[in-house]
Amino acid sequence: MAYRNALEFLIRNEPEQRLDMRPPFRCFRALEDEAHKLYGEEASYSRIEYSSKDSTVTIITAQSGLHAKAAEAVQRGIEDGVRRELTNCGRGDLVARFGGVLDIRLNALDDQLRLYVKKPDGGLTYYKDGVETVIAVIEIGVSESYMRLKADLELWMGRFQCRTGILFSLKEKPKFRYPAQTTMSTYTANDIVPFGDAMTQARLNEPFGPYRYNGHDWFGRLDTAFIEVFRRDQPDPPQRTVCDINEHIT
Repeated sequence: MAYRNALEFLIRNEPEQRLDMRPPFRCFRALEDEAHKLYGEEASYSRIEYSSKDSTVTIITAQSGLHAKAAEAVQRGIEDGVRRELTNCGRGDLVARFGGVLDIRLNALDDQLRLYVKKPDGGLTYYKDGVETVIAVIEIGVSESYMRLKADLELWMGRFQCRTGILFSLKEKPKFRYPAQTTMSTYTANDIVPFGDAMTQARLNEPFGPYRYNGHDWFGRLDTAFIEVFRRDQPDPPQRTVCDINEHIT
């Protein structure tokens, strides 16, 4: 029953949804196979994660346009910032060693050989002596629980040994709900053409919403947004940077 419900959730793939469940490990592998059959390597359409600490399988569905745009902006900002700082310090020779975390799924084992499988929204890698290490990860949530996002970052810094975690939280008002189906036009995230077209049109228009396309609400208006930066070697609470909808820092 649990596997069937998870499979239906995966097939439905309504954006910005999350399902946590505790099936046998073989179900995790089976769901991975099904996701690959359904969506191939299109990471933006769904991802499946696993923690053997409590045998939890997490299915995270397609990103909304707001989520995807935020991930692109933060990723680009980090890469540009690193490049600029290294150049200003006269260490432009190191720029080539840094890379972005794009479409990378990472595995880790803890001291009890328990398996963890996760995929971040973005991040930064460093290449040295033939080894590429993930040194920073980005976790973005659109109207998602702050504690869940924080727990994800703590896992990255604890089990995956990342030095830095960047939490970007966005709240919509009203919260995103997938367009209702009608007899005249039925859309799902799997309909690549209309879904992709809607997201492209959204990026060309008001980035803070609300956005309507073909009679459907694709996301609400951005109400609040903030960024927190966590560092593994600094246990103090992170400083929160709050952004307003005019892109000014308050």
